[in-house]
Amino acid sequence: MLFMDWTFIAYSIYVPFLIFIYILENAAIFKHRNNIFSSSFYKIFMVLSTVNIFACLVGSFISRLNLYPIVNSFYAGLMEFSPWLNLAYFATYYLNCFSEFLGLFMAFSLFTALYFPLTHNKIWERGFYIGVFICLTVSIAPVWNLLDDTDMYQKASLDCFLYLFFLL
Repeated sequence: MLFMDWTFIAYSIYVPFLIFIYILENAAIFKHRNNIFSSSFYKIFMVLSTVNIFACLVGSFISRLNLYPIVNSFYAGLMEFSPWLNLAYFATYYLNCFSEFLGLFMAFSLFTALYFPLTHNKIWERGFYIGVFICLTVSIAPVWNLLDDTDMYQKASLDCFLYLFFLL
């Protein structure tokens, strides 16, 4: 086994473990959403963690798994332009951008909790869905140009151990 295969095994253990932790946290928050986890912070966290799970899954497929020789033979079949590959490439960057804007949104929620404690709940009863919608739409601006790229994988080494993603 190559060293890269061992790193793939480590990656295959810790990524599903972290995704499982996110799912457990979301389940606990959802179960107690009307009691102790009813604040905007926990609602934003649920959206953020769901986005992070999808970003990890799509990003792993687009830019991580192709680096590991044990599984990268799959990418040999993706050496021509494909619309779904283009969409997945866009989603990789869009979801990460959306995650960053949600992180800012969460920080703003904490700011209002600290500096406007009396009106915090009233602000977020109305502002939560509007804020998530703004994060959704603003996240498109930095990455919209990726939708019209030609995306494919190319062999990066003669021994066929490495396939890299290219934009043409």
